[in-house]
Amino acid sequence: MVVYSAAKAFVVSFSESLWTELRGTGLTAFAVSPGGTTTEFTAGMGPDAGVLTAGRMQL
Repeated sequence: MVVYSAAKAFVVSFSESLWTELRGTGLTAFAVSPGGTTTEFTAGMGPDAGVLTAGRMQL
């Protein structure tokens, strides 16, 4: 989860920076960042994992 979260934060930050640099050129950059999804991976982490799913923290 740590690597996934860090990678997602990087993509969002990079996209925002790219968008700023492209301002005025006629090009647009954006990032699509879907919310949490319950999967077999997240279910397998156990009830105490605190996994972000469906837009809220489940503990």
